Amino acid sequence: MRLTHEQQQVAQCLDGTLLVLAAVGSGKTTTLSERVGFAISQGIEPARILALTFTNRAAQRMRESLSEHDVIAARRIHVHTFHGMCAWILRTEARSLGLSPSVWVHDEEDAEAVIAGLGVHKPRQAMYRLHQEMSDEPIGHASLSRYNQAAFSREPWAKKYISTLNERGAVDFAGIVYLTRAALTENEGTAERWAKRFDLVQIDEVQDTHLSEYDVIRQIATYARSLCLVGDLDQTIYGWRGSSPTSLIKHLEQDRGDITRIVMEDNFRSTKALLRTADIIAEGLEQRATHVRPYEDLPEG
Repeated sequence: MRLTHEQQQVAQCLDGTLLVLAAVGSGKTTTLSERVGFAISQGIEPARILALTFTNRAAQRMRESLSEHDVIAARRIHVHTFHGMCAWILRTEARSLGLSPSVWVHDEEDAEAVIAGLGVHKPRQAMYRLHQEMSDEPIGHASLSRYNQAAFSREPWAKKYISTLNERGAVDFAGIVYLTRAALTENEGTAERWAKRFDLVQIDEVQDTHLSEYDVIRQIATYARSLCLVGDLDQTIYGWRGSSPTSLIKHLEQDRGDITRIVMEDNFRSTKALLRTADIIAEGLEQRATHVRPYEDLPEG
C-alpha cells in the first residue's frame, strides 16, 4: 500500500519516543501495521514487539492487518488489549503474588454481585467508586499489601470485598491493573524481566489511557528501543474514568525526555465537505492537538 508522507514518517520511525496525533479515519491501523512490518524488516524479532489496543475489536483488526504482511510473524507478535496484557503478566507472576495461575477475572456484573452480597447499598455505584480509588493510586505506590488491605480505599467494605475475591482466586478489571502495577513496582527483578522482553512498544487510543495504566506502560517500555503512542487527544471520552491526555504527556516527557511528534492530518473517511466542516467546528476547542485534512481522492460530498 502507498503511504502518505506523514504515514511513512510514522512507519519508519523506530527509535526513541514517538507521539502520533491521528483522528479516526486517518489510516492508523494500516500505518501501525506497516510500522511493525518495517521493524521486522529491519531485524526486530516479532516476539519482541508489543502492540496494545483499547478494545478486543481493535486488537482483532490489528492481528488481521498484520497477517496480511506475514502470517507466521503475525502469530509471534504480542497484540493485546491493555487488560489482556495485564492478565498475561498476572498469570505469569501469579505465584509471587499469591494468586492462582488460572486467576479468574470478574467482569463488572460479577464484581457488582460480590459487592451486593456484602450488603452494600447501590452496589454498581459502589463498585465504580472502588475502581476509581484503585486507579487513583499514585504512580509508583501500588503494592500487594496495600491491595490485600484495601488501603487505597475509604470504603468500609472494601477489605472484605478484596478478601472475597482472593478466596475465589479472582480479580476484577481494576484489580488486574492494580496488581500488575504492584508486581512491577515492588519487585525490580520482575520489572526488569518484563521490560527486557520488548524492543518495540506501541499503544493505540492513548487519549483513553488512565495514569494507572501509564504506570504499567512506563515500566514495560523501560528498555524498549522505541515507545510509540497513537491517538487523538481532542477526542477523549473517558475523562469520567480518569483519562487525562495532558497529564499523561507531561509524565511521558519527564520519564522519556524528547518526544517526536507527528500529526497524520490526511483523512480517508467521509467526504471533503464534511471533513472541512468538522475541522472548522473543532477550531472552537480551547486546546487543539489534532487536525484533519480531506484526502485528495475523496468525493466532494
